[in-house]
Amino acid sequence: MKPHGDPNPVLSGDEVCGLQVSGEEHRCVEALRALTDALERRRATLEREARVARLRWNRRERTLLAQVTSLHKEALLAALKYQTRLHRYLLLISGVAEQIVGFNKRDFRVAAAVMQKSDEEEQQGHSEAPEV
Repeated sequence: MKPHGDPNPVLSGDEVCGLQVSGEEHRCVEALRALTDALERRRATLEREARVARLRWNRRERTLLAQVTSLHKEALLAALKYQTRLHRYLLLISGVAEQIVGFNKRDFRVAAAVMQKSDEEEQQGHSEAPEV
């Protein structure tokens, strides 16, 4: 048989729920409710802080994205500007090259005409020379 003892023995908080409570009488249910309330307040505070941090990060992300977009547009405009300048310089270089080639062709024609005239004179000189 089981010994009949006190059906509601007085135990310390450490022996029952493990919570330390100041005061003489320990009530586990009230101690657990107080702990639950404290934890609930802490959870709510952490959720609020997390929400605020998430909003800050989202704002920061949008700001950075706007900056990157702005820099990208700036880079595209600069590239277009330099591409236009390059095209203009290529046209100038083409014009100069055509002028140089034109001068060379004209000089070549003049040189060819002089050589042809010289050859004709030389041939005439050989044909007029007396035969021995």
